[in-house]
Amino acid sequence: MTPIVSIAGHEHRAWRLAIVGSRSLDGHPDALRVIRSVLDAHQARHVALVVVSGGAVGIDRMAAAEARRRSLQVVEHLPAGAGWRHYRERNERIARDCDELVRIADPGSRTFGSGWTRDRARELGRPTTEYTVTGRPPAPCAPAAAALRGNDA
Repeated sequence: MTPIVSIAGHEHRAWRLAIVGSRSLDGHPDALRVIRSVLDAHQARHVALVVVSGGAVGIDRMAAAEARRRSLQVVEHLPAGAGWRHYRERNERIARDCDELVRIADPGSRTFGSGWTRDRARELGRPTTEYTVTGRPPAPCAPAAAALRGNDA
């Protein structure tokens, strides 16, 4: 059910924004900055905002946590089980349940679930936006790391 809010006697339907993306970006500070920027922009444009998520590790959970931190309503479509059949059904629910979809992807990711969800949203006529965030930088080599700590290698 889509929430209706009344402001100054006018009813407004909540805008349902799906934020999905790569699991590999879990905890990535640049991904969190993108999520915050997306939510800032949408909160500025929409009186009421609902964040739709798939509940997956990575972008889905990060976006849901940030939305909750802002006291926004979050709808999570969790898969009924493991395996592509369940993930596909969950992703179809996300695409149908949103007014707009934002995908935040790691171009080096080996999976494509959020891209598949984006494609379904497009087929349904939903506007989509995509951001890319590269994966974590490689760890420095041992001698360089030791030098940074002030130890000899």
